[in-house]
Amino acid sequence: MSTVFPREEIKPPKNAYPSWLAAQLRGENVAVPEHVLEEYRVKIEPYMRQLGPPPKILGAEPIPAAKFVPPPTVVQQLAKVPVKFNVLNVSDRAIFGFGIRANDVDLITDEKGEVQIEVFQGHDLSWSTGRESGWTIPSGAKRRMRMTGMVPIAHNFPVNKPTTIYVYPESGEFRINRKTYIQPIIYTTS
Repeated sequence: MSTVFPREEIKPPKNAYPSWLAAQLRGENVAVPEHVLEEYRVKIEPYMRQLGPPPKILGAEPIPAAKFVPPPTVVQQLAKVPVKFNVLNVSDRAIFGFGIRANDVDLITDEKGEVQIEVFQGHDLSWSTGRESGWTIPSGAKRRMRMTGMVPIAHNFPVNKPTTIYVYPESGEFRINRKTYIQPIIYTTS
């Protein structure tokens, strides 16, 4: 606070407020004039007096006409056919513990390198393998060897009869119904 200049009180200018408002600000019980009330009264326009659409009552709608639904058709379900996977290494020895994913089911090969799944006749079989899975006993070896760095295989085909799929994951080949397929090797930059 400055001590050089005298303290100055700021007062509102005289007659700044109308008398009725100045009286209300002082706390007196003064009535507001009619012209002030009219100035701030809500103006009712002609469109505000118009009636809107009648309200809808829930549950009072007319009953809809019945829709014809044909009777359910009886579809003959076809039998399931077995699909067997036989997983072998390059020297035709079984790879056991090998993981195959077929139709969203995880399968693991047994000691003979075989695993079986049943598929409805006429449906598609979608299966795939990974890069590292399973064990094998190489020719002349006395202990098992972990299978790594194999070619991932993925295939999709319709099944109509019992089928055996021979899978060679080391080379990326597989044989279905005497027809050999080769999975291309995709090298990643990692």
